[in-house]
Amino acid sequence: MERQTKTTPRQIAAWIGIIFLVVLILCTLIVACISFPGKEKVLIALSLCDIVVPVFMWFCLHLARNNRVQSDVSENDGDTAQ
Repeated sequence: MERQTKTTPRQIAAWIGIIFLVVLILCTLIVACISFPGKEKVLIALSLCDIVVPVFMWFCLHLARNNRVQSDVSENDGDTAQ
């Protein structure tokens, strides 16, 4: 029997984030290898994005996880009060 798994929105967001980060890192490497006017500013911006974007993604997933846990707790509190 084949086991079918349900793809959750969190998994979809994770894959989109992974693909975005790979593209961002490849762009950084390409810019580092080619020469054009203003290369330094573009390279600094891409390097900054390489750091900020993963932190922001982690923060959003962390907030979503905490929000889910709090909503589960509040639903359980409502069940015991009745």
